[in-house]
Amino acid sequence: MAQLTPTNRSFQFNDGDWNRLRNILNIIGTSTFPQLETDISGSFVPYTGADQNVDLGSFNLTTTGLGTFGEINLNKVGANIITATDANGDLRLGAGGGTNDLKIDKDGNVDVF
Repeated sequence: MAQLTPTNRSFQFNDGDWNRLRNILNIIGTSTFPQLETDISGSFVPYTGADQNVDLGSFNLTTTGLGTFGEINLNKVGANIITATDANGDLRLGAGGGTNDLKIDKDGNVDVF
């Protein structure tokens, strides 16, 4: 979240609110953006895309929204995780022994067996 302070008024804008700010400025007859002070705090990735691999090291990748990934490569997770789907389209995660595995079917039903 950015803190925007034009003149003596302070507004809070979330991601995606820049169009709303532009509309407000158009309504009040301002054709250009005023001088804005932006204070962005917290930890974040300062760009929306990468043109090469990004190594997060030992840090986790989290989101409060929906994460969309092109391909997730689990070949370094370990030999004890089964990620293959069976002929029915079920996803099984577990120790590979067939007991206490987590199964998620193509309809989203979850089962432990």
